[in-house]
Parts: sequence; structure tokens; C-alpha cells
Amino acid sequence: MKEDWRAVLAEIASHPATFGIFAALARWALGDRAGGWKSLTVYVICSLLVAWAGSYYLADEALTSGRKSFYLLMLAFIAKDLLTALAAIAGQFRDDPIGVYRRIKAALSGGPKQ
Repeated sequence: MKEDWRAVLAEIASHPATFGIFAALARWALGDRAGGWKSLTVYVICSLLVAWAGSYYLADEALTSGRKSFYLLMLAFIAKDLLTALAAIAGQFRDDPIGVYRRIKAALSGGPKQ
């Protein structure tokens, strides 16, 4: 019976939702507690979404479970910032797709903005 509980707890601990929830709670506790429940809900939703997407991406990578857990935790912790940046890039892309493409290409190649 004790081994069954350990197996269940190990499975829960390795699930991406666990990483997302705990990272969201930590991020909310460190920063935006003034936003109240609405802020906490946004952090949890963003962290869960990014943690699940990251887990699907990392499933095919040849990494140890500890390293995968670390990457998932870091992704879940900065999830709201990642989604905010993607939304800003999408808004700029709507107005000037070629310009955004050039800026991204220049940034990835290490050159100055054009």
C-alpha cells in the first residue's frame, strides 16, 4: 500500500500541471499579489498552458528527467511574460509583417535592428 502511494505521488510530482501550478503560485506570491484572485488566475492559466506545451516539446528531447523538470519549471515561471511578448509581436506583425520579420531575423543573427 505504501509503495502504491509513493508511485501515485511520484506521478503527480512529475506532471506538467504540478510545475505550472507551483510556478504560478510562486510568481504571484513574489510579484503581483495586488491583483488579487484575477491576477492569480491569469498566472495559473498561463503557467499551465506553457508547462503543457513545454512538456510536449521536451518529450522528444534526449534530456534527463531532472533537466526536463528544471526547464519546465523555468518556462512555467516566466509563462505570463512569454505570452505577453508573443501577443505584442503578433500585434506588430498585423501592422507590418515584413518589418517584424526583418527585426526578428536581425535579432536572431546578432546584428543591429534595421
